[in-house]
Amino acid sequence: MKDYFTSVCGKPGEAGALACAGFRETAVTNESKALFAQATLDFGAISPVLDRLRLTAGYRYTWDKIDGSTISYTPAIYSGTGADNVRCLFDGGTVSRGNVGNLVSSGADRGCRYEGHLKSKAPNWTIGLDYRPIDNLLIYAKVTRGYKAGGFNAFAVNSIYAQFGPEFVTDWEAGFKSDFKIVGRPVRLNVNGFNMDYSKIQRGLADFNPTTNQQGAATLSTAAARISGVEVEAMFKPFDVLEIGGNYSYTDAKYKSFTYQSATAVWDCHSTAANGYLKTMNPDLTCIPLQYMAPNIFSIYGRLALPTSEDVGDISLFVSYAWSDKRHQSGPALEKFVDGSATWEPGSDLAAYGLLSASLDWKKALGTDLDVSLFGTNLLNKKYAISNSGVYNAIGNQTQIFGEPRMYGIRLRYSFGN
Repeated sequence: MKDYFTSVCGKPGEAGALACAGFRETAVTNESKALFAQATLDFGAISPVLDRLRLTAGYRYTWDKIDGSTISYTPAIYSGTGADNVRCLFDGGTVSRGNVGNLVSSGADRGCRYEGHLKSKAPNWTIGLDYRPIDNLLIYAKVTRGYKAGGFNAFAVNSIYAQFGPEFVTDWEAGFKSDFKIVGRPVRLNVNGFNMDYSKIQRGLADFNPTTNQQGAATLSTAAARISGVEVEAMFKPFDVLEIGGNYSYTDAKYKSFTYQSATAVWDCHSTAANGYLKTMNPDLTCIPLQYMAPNIFSIYGRLALPTSEDVGDISLFVSYAWSDKRHQSGPALEKFVDGSATWEPGSDLAAYGLLSASLDWKKALGTDLDVSLFGTNLLNKKYAISNSGVYNAIGNQTQIFGEPRMYGIRLRYSFGN
């Protein structure tokens, strides 16, 4: 895959535009090969005593090869006067335009091209047991090992970030799925608990090169974390016309370690007012919460079927409310320094929010194959942020993305044939 990018700026006159016009050409090749197999053993085939007990195991071995290169320089356009030289954005070196395609390490004929080459391989596997003591109850437990390949960083502006390594996770899960009745009314209850050992975590952050005064992006693969929690799904129909239910998840996520070598001095978990907000080239970010992990998330709903004759169709009212706790968004920074004395990365903590939605659904309208739905989302018109750029300290810019406001609409669906 190849990608080309040219930028210009708003400096006055042609000379100003030419001075900062930049060019970037990126080429990345990904090659992945794998062998895999999976099998399930029903122990009932061995002994009737072990009926309904099953063992499932799977194994996959993956080989990944990634090659990438980037040519980036400024100015992208030649004014027609003077020496036709360009400045490499990667390290600030000045080279002849005719040599830009050469490697930055090519000596006297050096260019503006940097490369990244990465080979990685790892097993992925899963093994689990499930048991169905009665028809409406399934109990299970499993362990899974996962692997994600590293990559080439096409937007690096420092050589140490040209590529990043693979990440790994081992996940333990156990739970049950059940359907039963209370006073003759149907109930569904599913519960799942998990614990994940996450290592070499790939985390993105903004990059800056003080020599070239250029901004870029980097991906790290140095952190380790533990993520555990529980998920619950429930449904109850107290009457034939009414269904109520919901989902709940609790997540406890903490870094076990998050240190890396930085190309420039940055703040970390030890920067406080007492030491003058000391910066370091070897930051420790272990105190930072994992990104996008809300401790508590839940949703509840109710669906009421309205009494109608068959020739009118099926009409029901659906109402739901969804909640998400406060969550942290910035990978390498906190909202405030650990001593709370000053702002570190504004907008890092996204506030909790709840959304109320509803719909009136009419299926088989007037006995036809037409379904009609009147809906409204975010009925209380809650203003809530779903993302923050998290690069204020790197490039002096902060951007937030907000969720959708209150919306109303109508959906029509027609089924053709059987």
